[in-house]
Amino acid sequence: MNNDLPAPPPAPQWGLWNSFVTVYWYRCTAISGRASRTEYWLSWVGYLITAALLMGLCALLLNGLYLGTGEDWGQLLFDCVNAGAPDESVRPLLINALHALGILSLPAMLAFVAHGAGLALLCRRLRDAGLSVWWMCMLLLEYPLLFAGALVAGLGALHDGNGALPVAGAVIAAIGGAIALFRLVVALLPSRCPEQTQGPVVVTPDTWSPLRALSTVLFRRYADFRGRASRTEYWQFCMGLYILCGILYTLVFESLIPLLQTENFVPLLVLIIILLMLYLAALVPFIALMVRRLHDIGLSGWWYLVGLLLTLPACVWENELTVLLQMGASLFFLVISVIPSGKANRWGEDPQARSR
Repeated sequence: MNNDLPAPPPAPQWGLWNSFVTVYWYRCTAISGRASRTEYWLSWVGYLITAALLMGLCALLLNGLYLGTGEDWGQLLFDCVNAGAPDESVRPLLINALHALGILSLPAMLAFVAHGAGLALLCRRLRDAGLSVWWMCMLLLEYPLLFAGALVAGLGALHDGNGALPVAGAVIAAIGGAIALFRLVVALLPSRCPEQTQGPVVVTPDTWSPLRALSTVLFRRYADFRGRASRTEYWQFCMGLYILCGILYTLVFESLIPLLQTENFVPLLVLIIILLMLYLAALVPFIALMVRRLHDIGLSGWWYLVGLLLTLPACVWENELTVLLQMGASLFFLVISVIPSGKANRWGEDPQARSR
């Protein structure tokens, strides 16, 4: 026996950086698997630090935007709403608003992606603590109940300070607080099977990330209606698309500012045409991705037409029936997107097999 063989490299340990990158980038859509307490709390610390830095930067930019103008924007907004201001007074307000939207677009999309990653992390934490993932149905009610309780209590305090509304608001908020306490308990529970808990991601060519999903769907498999697309590929693409849209929104809002400062509307028309072409160009790979997702769960790609036909009536006219049909189409596409990959079928092997 050869005893001179090098020892295998030690397994990576959790740290603030790799936990943040693992949770909010590589596993931002992973609802399967397990997440330990260490992964959960370290990623939350990284999230809070990143959120504080982004909020501070946005506050500085917005504050500088407000102070650097020397205008009374509150009065300009009042004049704009009451249609009593000349165009030259309203135009600076619109320019300032576009600057603000440009500043906030990307952070808003990043916050949306981070929220989705946090929900996926909580699913893995529930499983690691030995609880059913169906508890997520209750945990999702936490923030709506807290918001609804505060709203109802506030309305009650305005209208009838001693009536039933403040009490109802307090009860609703208390239920939301109880759910928040349950979330804290879940985060503190130890791992039921520590040996099955996943460690930090070891990046390989088969590791999915939002950037890889974007390059795969938009370039390498632009109009590829064959083969299969895993649940991970689909949701990683959606997360990457939200980030890309945040960047595009920032560029669009900032591009509109010089257009408002001139009477020439030709550049605005060119910008609209470019945006329309980008939308149409992105439509083909998205449909191809949905067809491959249908193949992955064992269905023909022609099922995509079912959701499309349910959506089309709402594009022509809007009433209760078309709204219900559109909601049915959204539910149909949501169900397709969350079903896990099946075994090998006539469209190919399990796309998740290589990354397991």
